[in-house]
Amino acid sequence: MSNRIFIDSSILIEYYKGTKRDLFRALLSDSSFSLFINQTVLSEYLFHHLGISGGKAPLTLKTDNSIPAILKSYDPFPFLNLMEWLPDNKVLLQSAIDFMKTYNLLPNDALILASCKQYGIEALASHDSDFAVACKSEAIWQLSSEEDFVKFKART
Repeated sequence: MSNRIFIDSSILIEYYKGTKRDLFRALLSDSSFSLFINQTVLSEYLFHHLGISGGKAPLTLKTDNSIPAILKSYDPFPFLNLMEWLPDNKVLLQSAIDFMKTYNLLPNDALILASCKQYGIEALASHDSDFAVACKSEAIWQLSSEEDFVKFKART
């Protein structure tokens, strides 16, 4: 039984915004599971982190030269360090393109799915409904709620 769960940026963003926190809290509270992110999730999360923390669009914050001050005041590293890092590699390139063709996924979603397959991760925690068909077809559990996590833990 694999105890590895990939965390999509939607989980992290909603948690940071103070909404939809139950699933991520449950994942963090169960030390028998390892949580993973990749470069795609990092980029998506940091973009939203800037906007939420700075109260403006990230591009406006860049124009205002506010990014350093925001990151100093709202350091995302301790939060992101709760998860393990999956490196990208060239093998993911073809898989991601194949997933885009097969499931009509956008590039970032296809890269996330490709990471799950490449690293043998059986569950993807995400609030993004775009993963539903792809996860089912690829035998990856999509965890969208704490109830989904409970069912995943109870699988045989």
